[in-house]
Amino acid sequence: MKGVRQWGRLTLPNGQTARSLYSETKRKRKAENTRVTRNVKIELEQQKIQFGEVQFFFYAANEDPDDEKNPDAYALVSFYGPRDEDLYEDSFGCLWACTYSGNNNLAVIKISSIKSVVSMQPLPKVDGDPDGLFFVVEKSGLDDVELMGDADLAQMQN
Repeated sequence: MKGVRQWGRLTLPNGQTARSLYSETKRKRKAENTRVTRNVKIELEQQKIQFGEVQFFFYAANEDPDDEKNPDAYALVSFYGPRDEDLYEDSFGCLWACTYSGNNNLAVIKISSIKSVVSMQPLPKVDGDPDGLFFVVEKSGLDDVELMGDADLAQMQN
């Protein structure tokens, strides 16, 4: 494989489908209530959690020139800013609110560091809060799927 190949969606090990800004802006049918599935939870080194918007996924030739048939897969991600620590503490560790950085905080990550799809919702403005905050909404039960595995979950549903 030579060069870079770009694509727009990825199925995660937990069964969720993560899309990208690239794929969601190319859709022909844009319903008013279309779900945005390009925001993801990312686990970086030392189990540091961050959230970001996937711009696109891509393959690139790996570092081993003898292994051209197995390219490495990456995502270009726009990271959300750090969480607002005051809101986090005031909510007893429940509200993860942060700003959207856009093109000011882009990074390339390995797709294996993407853990789940999340929703980033605008935080209603309250006096004293910073402007432009978004809060994280995760699908409940995903941690249980990671602990149990897909086979055990399917067995429980029967």
